[in-house]
Amino acid sequence: GGARLISLVGVAGVGKSRLAAEVARRRLETYAAAGGLWRCDLADAGGLDDAIGAVAKVLDIRLGSAASAETAAHQLGEALAGRGALLLLLDDADVVGEQLGPVLTGWLEQAPDLAIVRTARSPLQVVDELTHEVLPLAFPPPDAPPSAALASEAVQLLLDRSGRPADKLAAEQTHALAALARRQDGHLGLV
Repeated sequence: GGARLISLVGVAGVGKSRLAAEVARRRLETYAAAGGLWRCDLADAGGLDDAIGAVAKVLDIRLGSAASAETAAHQLGEALAGRGALLLLLDDADVVGEQLGPVLTGWLEQAPDLAIVRTARSPLQVVDELTHEVLPLAFPPPDAPPSAALASEAVQLLLDRSGRPADKLAAEQTHALAALARRQDGHLGLV
């Protein structure tokens, strides 16, 4: 059960890719023994043809000389159907836009064991798409005491990234992390 097409949407830098990677990490055991877990960055795709080609390349699927994007998408869907349970992460899917919707729904129809997680600024608005809006992390106000600053989501993420335990921070360091989180308005995906 569960949704097979999940779109993680939000503004640039909010952490959609990081969240998609965490989803993949948590689902790794489910897909590792079957078709696997595959990540495809679509940031450089110039259009639908490029996106389909990028997915085929990541999955090492040869499409031949397809006459159209529709033919190539269908060939790729057939290949996906033969892979078994497979999780496909499509990162930065904005560049392809709404053209990707019919392709993804076609792949899901062709490959019943396929699941897709895509990151983008907006949903595809297709049938059976589960959309999750990724919001900025909560950050502490300027007058927050160190204990409150350390409890905020944004400062916790910065601490996790630094690898430094919270109990080893001086108050000034905690305030500096809180100030960084405030400057980024909780958008720490690019920090």
